[in-house]
Amino acid sequence: MALRVALVLGGGGARGFAHLGVLDVFCKEKVHFDFIVGCSMGAVIGAGYAWHQDVTSLRKMAEDSVRSEGLQEIEKFFKQQPQNGNRLIFEKFENMIKKINFFSRIRKKWLFESQNIRDTILKIIPEDLKFSDLKIPFACVGVDIFTGERIIFREGNVLNAILASSSIPGIFPPVRQGRRFIVDGGIVSQLPVEEAKILGADYVIAVDVGVSILSQELQDGIDILLQCNRIMSRWLTVRSKKSADFVIHPEVDEINWHQFSRFDFCIEKGKQKASEKISDLKRSLRKKKLKSFFSSFPLSH
Repeated sequence: MALRVALVLGGGGARGFAHLGVLDVFCKEKVHFDFIVGCSMGAVIGAGYAWHQDVTSLRKMAEDSVRSEGLQEIEKFFKQQPQNGNRLIFEKFENMIKKINFFSRIRKKWLFESQNIRDTILKIIPEDLKFSDLKIPFACVGVDIFTGERIIFREGNVLNAILASSSIPGIFPPVRQGRRFIVDGGIVSQLPVEEAKILGADYVIAVDVGVSILSQELQDGIDILLQCNRIMSRWLTVRSKKSADFVIHPEVDEINWHQFSRFDFCIEKGKQKASEKISDLKRSLRKKKLKSFFSSFPLSH
């Protein structure tokens, strides 16, 4: 029986562009995988590749999406977040104004409408694309914000599934599907290795673009809250990585999730790390395939 290989693409916002670099190396090195499971940005890139099966075209589409008004608005907003440590009186005054603007906006249920990412995703896949249309089997992960139920999308409309998997709570509104209100699957599974195994993977290649470095500057309650979220996410990811057969972690820790303009940097980091690991990956795959082959024969008595 053939070994079923899954490629898992983790969430991480702009850091997820590193997936394009990894895919580029995999294509050139002819690394085969039977299906893709993604979360958040990993879902966007994963679905794009499952549809186009061409990294060059996908990169061009993703680059166009970076220039979209929706992503530029998000990056601009977070660039204007209040920064601590300003010393000049004019800088302090400007910082105070930014704080007023920032905190008045975050009192809303969410900062941006779903149109910001919907239009971006539509630069990569068509609006009416179905899971059954994809050239490579694909799944993505979301979570019901009211029940905490994990949802694995495998059928229906791809755009709606990716939108749900990418809807960061508090940043974008939940995506309603029937009685469910679904948000970013990264809450429960930023690196969906377990989900890949549920779907029948015998061997999981996981690409982790989560942050492994914690902030050393905690100035206020919001900083502490965000730090707690990072710690929780990191613990979940560590557990997922232990379950994977092979992990690639591009060095993109310095990139914040909203820094979409660092597109080229993230892709290059993905290429670098995949190139470093490709020999080890092929060796690991060969070993697993041999083990699987010989274990398929019944033991003689």
